[in-house]
Amino acid sequence: MPDQVQHDKYKNTFMNYLSQQNPTDFSGKHIIVRVDFNVPLEDGVVSESEAFRIHAVVPTVQFLKNAGAKIILLSHIGRSGDSLQPVADYLEKNLPELGVVFSPDGAINGDCVLLENVRKNPGEESNDSTYAHELAGLGDYFVNDAFAVSHRAHASVVGIAGLLPSYAGFLLESEIKNLDQALQPESPSVLIMAGIKFETKLPLIEKLLPVYDTVILGGGLLNTYLKSFGLNIGKSVIDSSADLSTITGSPKLVIPEKVIIEREGLVQIVTTSQVQENDIIVDVVIDDNMKELLGSAKTVVWNGPLGWYEKGYTQSTIDIVTNLGAQTHSIVGGGDTVTVIRKEHLEDKISFLSTGGGAMLEYLQNGTLVGIDALK
Repeated sequence: MPDQVQHDKYKNTFMNYLSQQNPTDFSGKHIIVRVDFNVPLEDGVVSESEAFRIHAVVPTVQFLKNAGAKIILLSHIGRSGDSLQPVADYLEKNLPELGVVFSPDGAINGDCVLLENVRKNPGEESNDSTYAHELAGLGDYFVNDAFAVSHRAHASVVGIAGLLPSYAGFLLESEIKNLDQALQPESPSVLIMAGIKFETKLPLIEKLLPVYDTVILGGGLLNTYLKSFGLNIGKSVIDSSADLSTITGSPKLVIPEKVIIEREGLVQIVTTSQVQENDIIVDVVIDDNMKELLGSAKTVVWNGPLGWYEKGYTQSTIDIVTNLGAQTHSIVGGGDTVTVIRKEHLEDKISFLSTGGGAMLEYLQNGTLVGIDALK
């Protein structure tokens, strides 16, 4: 049985935790567990660097197995026509102790069964009542351990929860605990926001700017901010629809003084005022000031890679992680950010890796998700 998650600080927010239940209540019962096995595939195979979300649900599955429950795993992957067969192959090879049996035809033929991609049924994404009842009919209890899709009002997330006694799994509980802490950070605190689209992150920056001591921008967010000041960003990606007037000029914003650019096929480091018409900003330089802020921070919350990681520009990510202080509680989310950290084998230096990208942002913005509300 996994360690009990401490939840005193947020016990009034959410009560239906699997960790608080007596395991004997689940003995011999069929437990439907919504997990998130929506992982990228490389040549049709789950790579170890992308298997983070699969391993994250092991504590919940192991708890139920030890309790003597019959487990039915629900997940989606990719598009509606994609199959979970590669995930089943990964589970069989890398987590044989779970004893997961893949059942593409929906037959419940084992103690721990993984059913086929729920999005193959159009009723999943529309939260169709008939499909929700069909899924709920498979079990006695429902456990949501899929934080990354808990901002979606889908049948296997919200629909089932209204039809069966329902609980949050160990992963979902841990996400809530850590993100609640992110909403009330211990000072000194640093918020790092990067990525491309300001429209999804600007409202969150506006909300958290009064709460955090320092906010660092990177990626397309930084490019957009620089352009709003009239600086040349060359051919760098921006979000031209963003209105940054609410955060412009805030003394809490820390803008990198130097960036890494591609110029005529060469990679160079220049100041933000030296970017030319045909340059592309591909990463930022984590300078001594930022390193000092990161090293002294008690809380660091980070979403979005600062560099163009798909092309191998990961130095800023490495520098952020390696300059975190020993006392820093770091919370990192966003699939791309987590992927970079895992590929660089830096995950042990992060206090908590969230399994959610959009779900993390929405939770921080609203303090809850529809999939969480459905369990209350």
